[in-house]
Amino acid sequence: MATEPASLQRLTCLDVLRGVAVMGILVMNINNWGLGRPGYWNAAAIGGSEGLDLVVWWIDTVLAADKMRGLFSIMFGASTLLVIQRAMAKSESPAKVHYARMLTLLILGYAHYALVWRSDILFLYASCGLLLFLFHKLSPRALWIWAGLFFLGGIIPMIVDLLPIGLAGYGWMDNPPAGLLEAFRQINLEVGPNSPQVAADLELHRSSYPELFHSRVFENTFDRLFTVVEEGAETVSLMLIGMALFKQGMLTGDWPKARYLKWAGVGLALGLAGNVLLAIWQLREGMNGYAVLTSHILWSMPFDFAMSVGYAALVMAWVKSSGPSRAIDRIAAVGRMAFTNYLMTSIIMTSIFYGYGLGLTGRLGRAELLLLVIGMWGLMVAWSKPWLDNHIYGPFEWLWRSLARGKLQPMRKPTDPGLLPAIQPPA
Repeated sequence: MATEPASLQRLTCLDVLRGVAVMGILVMNINNWGLGRPGYWNAAAIGGSEGLDLVVWWIDTVLAADKMRGLFSIMFGASTLLVIQRAMAKSESPAKVHYARMLTLLILGYAHYALVWRSDILFLYASCGLLLFLFHKLSPRALWIWAGLFFLGGIIPMIVDLLPIGLAGYGWMDNPPAGLLEAFRQINLEVGPNSPQVAADLELHRSSYPELFHSRVFENTFDRLFTVVEEGAETVSLMLIGMALFKQGMLTGDWPKARYLKWAGVGLALGLAGNVLLAIWQLREGMNGYAVLTSHILWSMPFDFAMSVGYAALVMAWVKSSGPSRAIDRIAAVGRMAFTNYLMTSIIMTSIFYGYGLGLTGRLGRAELLLLVIGMWGLMVAWSKPWLDNHIYGPFEWLWRSLARGKLQPMRKPTDPGLLPAIQPPA
């Protein structure tokens, strides 16, 4: 890395991190496609919670679930700040560039939800991204403070809502209200091992494309808006952390390797300790719905945040120490095409698992699903760099940029390298 220009080095660092994130997020998303929503939440509901399947559940729960989404969110914040700074450097209106990108992504995200997959995150990211411009001039310290406030704004309402239910359900509350006991029973019923939603969910996702489309667009029209309300504060917090880390030089390769390793050690140690204990609790409780749900969306949140930052530091230490290499180039290419790779993964996986394709939802165990993850990683690594050797953008990056700019952008690289800018910003 030392032989590269500083501006190119910073983009390579961001691209590698983004590549790791988009590959890592597949480890958690595969369960949604392959097992359906009940199996995504609870291994004992479907997909196997014994033997090798249980080992894979440990890998997913402790190492990947929400940590890689957190890393992806951090990188989104950093990339957004980079685009704003580049617009300012070119005397463009940073507000116009930013809001055009976010509004276009909002449309593309809803199209992804409606046409392809119910658990799209692009709509959520675009909605949260609309707020980021308000913070782009702040110092790293101020960004960290705001990230903390948004974190508290996301976690405190859930604690207020879910903690009394657990206290009542586990008998740790004297004379608990009947409503809390019923809420505990409903959570265990809906998210627990014997969830009645399993059969209905499998039937839906083994059905035809028109039925799936109707479910997303007409029966669950406002699903993405509900997700913004439920997960928006947490997501904005992670994006602000990404902006802070970018300004601090952490995400641009400016720190010494020892400092990266220190951050990685602290973040991963704290995160792993908490997530291992939560995994043990879920198993001891027989994977009842309350333990699974609250571990996933509430109690793991601070530990997931720590691991996301720790992963970022660990990857940066690797990039810092390895220097230019074929592996770095390949992963960076995956990251430069993260938008395309994310959408192509959705298209390929829904075609494998849903009824209009091979209809494999619920027919494979977690260990078998992991093999598909590895295969999809291979496709990302195999095709991203050859594409970018001949094109300026990935296909969907090109579409996003063309729509946001209001005109078709060049796609193929010119034969004269002098006509191509030395550094291409994200879409």
